[in-house]
Amino acid sequence: MRYLHIKWILISFISFILGKYLYICYHSPHMSILKSMLTPHPRTTKHIKEKSRHETMKERKEKVLEYNALYDLSSKFTADTDNVAVPNIVHYIWVDKGKGIPFTFLNALSFFSVHNIWKPRIIYIHANQLPTGPWWQLVELNIGNIKHIKIDDTQVKIYGKIPLYTEHLTDILRLEILQDYGGVYIDTDIIAMRPLSPLRHFGHTQGIGMLDKGLSNGVILAKQGSPFLKIWHEAYWTYGRIPDDINSTVWRYHSIELPGTLHSIFPRMIHTEQTALLGPKYFQYENETIKERTWQKNYCVHIWKRFTKVPEHPNDFKFISKTSFVRELLEYVWFQQTIPILKEGTYKIER
Repeated sequence: MRYLHIKWILISFISFILGKYLYICYHSPHMSILKSMLTPHPRTTKHIKEKSRHETMKERKEKVLEYNALYDLSSKFTADTDNVAVPNIVHYIWVDKGKGIPFTFLNALSFFSVHNIWKPRIIYIHANQLPTGPWWQLVELNIGNIKHIKIDDTQVKIYGKIPLYTEHLTDILRLEILQDYGGVYIDTDIIAMRPLSPLRHFGHTQGIGMLDKGLSNGVILAKQGSPFLKIWHEAYWTYGRIPDDINSTVWRYHSIELPGTLHSIFPRMIHTEQTALLGPKYFQYENETIKERTWQKNYCVHIWKRFTKVPEHPNDFKFISKTSFVRELLEYVWFQQTIPILKEGTYKIER
């Protein structure tokens, strides 16, 4: 009798220990397989016939994640690998509809900054006609690796629709150019600051829009045949086929908001930079903290020439505030000064 009593106590103790162990395993994040075995399957015939909205959205999300994994370019081309997805070539677009668009001092500084800092193998200028004027002549005399590719702007169509504005024409051209060549597209008011080497390991890179909405198309790094560019280009089929209030007055829809929407659906197909490709904003040019961060972090900067005074000649620097970031940056490029030295939270440009 005593033996049976001891045996019962022993069995109870073992059962308690085993139950405790199973409880710990069941709630462990590393035991998902055991959890799935012990948990009854929630689906019944009724669930299969009438799926809840939650289940439907969950399945859609899983399909999107599966698609992202299939085209996950960022994981294949990371800064830790020796593979370079984006070739070291730069593209500009210049379309003059007979209005005699001037090639300005700022445009020249863009070319000089790219040549001296990014050091591309080739700088392509895709143009219906080459720029003219003294600043373009200066660029041609000092940069020897510029190649002109002739474009016929009268033949450019957006899925059968004639572009309403020159901006729309160049928006679609930059996607097609990068699809064919790969490389870096930039607007002519972008100033290079630091080498792009870390970003060229990604299959596609863009900056967040300056209004923190959508993606900016002023700087695009893309490998040849980028899947994101292909999807974006195909989405242009809606151009001219959606309400006029979106298509014509909001010109930025296809160029900025649409890629932002695509990025939210396929986030792993593209690498994004918050401010390092465009900032600072024009009202931040005098902000010392933002200026210091820009000198430290930015690969390039967009100059807001519509909202701030931009020199038309080197002699005009003196008319711009000495504390203006625009003056600091453009002098840095024009006089080929060394990169600003950061010291105890302050910075200066060596002369």
